[in-house]
Amino acid sequence: ASGVAVSAQGDVTPGAQADTTGMAPEQAAAVLDRAAAASTVLAELDRCREATARADALLRSDIGQFLALGVPGFDASSGFVDLALALNVTGNLASRTLAVPVGADPEVVAFWWAGLSLDEQLRLINDSPELIGGLDGVSAWARDLANRAVLEELLRANPLDPFALSVAAALQVAATTGQPVQLYLLDPEQELAGIAVGDLDTADGVAILVPGMNTTVTADMSAHVGDAVQLWETTQVVDPTGSVAVLAWIGYDTPNTAQAPFGFHAEWGAPALAATVAGVAARPGGGPKTTVIAHSYGTVVTGKAAQEPGPLGADAVVLVGSPGVGVRAGEFEVPAEEVYVGEADWDLIADAAWHGVDPSETWLYGGTCIEAGSQRLFGNGHTAYYEPESAALWNMAYIVQGHRANVARC
Repeated sequence: ASGVAVSAQGDVTPGAQADTTGMAPEQAAAVLDRAAAASTVLAELDRCREATARADALLRSDIGQFLALGVPGFDASSGFVDLALALNVTGNLASRTLAVPVGADPEVVAFWWAGLSLDEQLRLINDSPELIGGLDGVSAWARDLANRAVLEELLRANPLDPFALSVAAALQVAATTGQPVQLYLLDPEQELAGIAVGDLDTADGVAILVPGMNTTVTADMSAHVGDAVQLWETTQVVDPTGSVAVLAWIGYDTPNTAQAPFGFHAEWGAPALAATVAGVAARPGGGPKTTVIAHSYGTVVTGKAAQEPGPLGADAVVLVGSPGVGVRAGEFEVPAEEVYVGEADWDLIADAAWHGVDPSETWLYGGTCIEAGSQRLFGNGHTAYYEPESAALWNMAYIVQGHRANVARC
């Protein structure tokens, strides 16, 4: 055995090959066995040191995320070992069975997730990516890792999978900002997805974009992410000091044109939207200022989400191009003045009033009327809300950044 020295008394130290001169055969064999075991232990210690160094590097790369956990005794100068000790991490984590609270409220999930060690979190991501990637209340960085693993497997199994290719292309659109990009939702079975521009775990302000009819991941994910990019970039013009994340969410089965006058799809999508908003708001250390921005039939879904049990979890709601919502401004569980309504010129869908009172008639509906015109002189105003330099886009950016005084009202 090499790399250690073993005395006749059995003491083991790193160094030269074990000396068994003058020993009885049985004694020599025992010493060599102990030397071999010591070499194994030393090798394991080296691997532990390397793993700790990698964990320290991970910790330092995003220290804010770990500080947000609010762990007593852990501060900006702490290392991975300090974090492990603060969380009472022991050496037998690999044998610990982890019960995942599937179906629990996002606040409960967030509390459970924050109580796991980093080792446990990574093990769950690796072992159950489909489960962790869709669990509201789990940190966005973890959902992103899990969902990217699922996406990679989808593309490995079928490189021509149109759903997976659409998600991959949309991720590239989001990456053009140079900001963190998080694959927050990936449901291959239902063909649903959500991609965030910016870091949902640390942003001061979060916007969740809820699309309307005829929107699918396969056909529209890149365009929906493009809207998120436009909004994110405009928020940075409004206030470069305010950190923002924009989640392009296609988390429900949107209706086609023939189905849009009816509320079935909104009833199906409302629980998912409510859970998404609650999951974003439940992050450790306090949630962000969250704005739900709903377009077209997405406003109907948002209205139904406000009727789900418990508070909606948003700080503001923006309704654009709405064909009626089904609830009045005072029923969103936010102050009525924090419900903003905009309607562009030539938006015939918004005038359909399929789902009740036209929200743009704020004298009757309530809320705050905002300017929502675009640069278009004619044409379909229903698709113009995220166009560059549109009044709607500027107003949405001001609202997300909290600059209420700059919002152009009707």
